Amino acid sequence: RVIPGAEDELALLAHSFNQMTAQLEENRRRIDAGSAELRDKNLALEERRNYIETVLQSLTTGVVSLDEEDRVTTINPAAARMLRLSRPQLDNSLRLDQLLGAEDHVVLERLLRRARRSGHATEQGQLTGAGTVESGSLPVALTATAFHDPKVVGGSGQGVVFVIEDLSELLAAQRAAAWSEVARRMAHEIKNPLTPIQLSAERIARSFHRNGGTESANGSNQNGTGAGAGEVASAGVHDASRIATVIDECTETITREVAGLKAMVDEFSRFARLPLARLEPANLNEIALTAVALYEERLNGVELETKLDPQMPVASLDSEQLRRVFVNLIDNALAALANIADERTITVETKYDNTLGVLTAEVRDTGQGIRAADFRRLFQPYFSTRGGGTGLGLAIVQRIILEHHGRIRAEANIPRGARFIIEIPKT
Repeated sequence: RVIPGAEDELALLAHSFNQMTAQLEENRRRIDAGSAELRDKNLALEERRNYIETVLQSLTTGVVSLDEEDRVTTINPAAARMLRLSRPQLDNSLRLDQLLGAEDHVVLERLLRRARRSGHATEQGQLTGAGTVESGSLPVALTATAFHDPKVVGGSGQGVVFVIEDLSELLAAQRAAAWSEVARRMAHEIKNPLTPIQLSAERIARSFHRNGGTESANGSNQNGTGAGAGEVASAGVHDASRIATVIDECTETITREVAGLKAMVDEFSRFARLPLARLEPANLNEIALTAVALYEERLNGVELETKLDPQMPVASLDSEQLRRVFVNLIDNALAALANIADERTITVETKYDNTLGVLTAEVRDTGQGIRAADFRRLFQPYFSTRGGGTGLGLAIVQRIILEHHGRIRAEANIPRGARFIIEIPKT
C-alpha cells in the first residue's frame, strides 16, 4: 500500500493504486481458493477413477466401452478373456472390428446399432473369440447401453458400453441338473432287472451241472447195447461236456456284463445323489497330499510331483469331495500317459492369490493331450474320450467345484499334455 502525503493528484493516484492492489489481492485469494478446490476435486476424481478401475479389474463380468468412432477406450480382464484377446492387442486404442473376428464383430455390431438407436439393447449369443478355439464357442449374455449425450440427436456419434456375462457355468449347472434327473431315472430302470438276470444265469448253470450231465449219460446207456451202445454213450458224454462248457462260458459272460452294468448304474446313482458340499475349515495342500498318497507304489514308472504353496491359508472346503476331485484328475492323467514312452510326469500344484482371495489348484500331465474339438464337451455328462469310461467323472468334478462356488477349466499343456485348473474363492 502507498500512503499519500497530501490531498492532490498524487494522492488520487496513490488511492487508485491501493484499490488496484486490493483487487489483485482479492483475485489472488480467489485463485488460490479455486486452485485448492480444483486440486481437491482432482484428487476426488483420481480416487474415483482408481476405485472404478479396481472394480473393473476384479469383476468376473466383461466390460467394454467404445467412443463415438467405435474405438475401444476401456476393456477389463474378464472381457479380454471372454474375447480371447492377448495383452499386446490391447496396448493401442483400436477399433472394435480390428480386435474381433468376423463372427463376433457381426454379433456386437448388431447390438451396437440397436443400442444407439434405442439407448439400450440385450441379446444372448455365442462368442468364438479372436484367439484359439480350444474352448469352443462361449455362451454369453450381452447388454449394450449408449452414453447419454443431449447434444447428440439420433443413433450416430454416441459412445456405448458393453457388458458381457459368461453363461457357461449357468448352462453347465442346468445341464448337470438335467443329467442328474436322467441318471436317477436310468439307475432305477436299469438296476431293477440286473439282479434277476444274474441270478437266473447262475441258476441255469447250477441246475445243468446238477442234473443235465448225469441224465445225458444215463439216457445214452439206456438207448443201446454192446459196442454200438458204447459209441452212443461216448457221444452223449461228449455232447454233454460241450454243452456244459458253453453254458459255463455264457454264464460267466452274463455275470461279468451284469457286474459292469451295475458299476455303471452305481456311478449314475452317485452322480444323481451327489451330496451338497459340507464346507469346513481345511487346507487345500493337505487335501492334495492325501490324494497323492493314495498312488504310492501304483504309478508304474510315472513321476508324480507336487508343488504346494507354503502360504496356502485355511479355507471353507469339503475335504472328502475335493480329495475325490484330485483322485479323478490324477486317474485321468495316468490314463493319458498309458501309451507315452518318454517323459511321463504328473504335477499337482497349488497357489494362493492374496489380492483376489482365490485358491488355485492345477493338475497337469505330459500325456497325449486333448483334441481341440473335445475341450467344450469335457465336462458334459456321459462324454468320455476313453472307451471304457462312463463319462461322469469330470461332470462330477465340475459339480463339486461349483458347489464350492468355484470354477474349473481345461487347457493344453505346453509342450505336451493337458492341464486342469481349479479356482475356488477363499470364503
